[in-house]
Amino acid sequence: MDSNEKQEKSLENEVNKVKPLDEEQGKYLENKLKELHNNVRHITQLGMNWFAFFVTVNYLTMGWLAKGSGNESINSRFPVWIIAGVFIVQNLLGIVGLIWVLIAANAMKSEVSRLENEKLLSNENNDSQKEKSNCESIPASLYIRIGVTLMLVLISLIAAWVIILCVTALNNS
Repeated sequence: MDSNEKQEKSLENEVNKVKPLDEEQGKYLENKLKELHNNVRHITQLGMNWFAFFVTVNYLTMGWLAKGSGNESINSRFPVWIIAGVFIVQNLLGIVGLIWVLIAANAMKSEVSRLENEKLLSNENNDSQKEKSNCESIPASLYIRIGVTLMLVLISLIAAWVIILCVTALNNS
């Protein structure tokens, strides 16, 4: 017996144990699922907006530092190490924030899966519901891949700020 057959058998056993939901419970479950889906969508959208803004500010500041203003050295206007230090810390905090968002999205995915299974099990032996249970309604693996990619971008920005610090230090010595 392979793992799919075991899962189906386990699902059938659970279906036989669970009573169908009454109308009020069903509506509550539907509302809870919609709320969780909206929360995940909202968190993801806010994270992407923050990321786009933050990366833009990083690159604009790097460009401003690289340009300078004519013959005046950027170091005479404002110490580069202060600006770089602030952005390095901000990027590190951004990585921590992304980790927290991924943890929250994973927790919400678990809750959605639990509620969907509860709903599925209460809907007696409905084959279309069984097919639905095999798909992932919150693509956590996609969110993880996106989160890791965004973290790599933030790490590369940290590296760029460190290089700017090193080049500035070499030019000043």
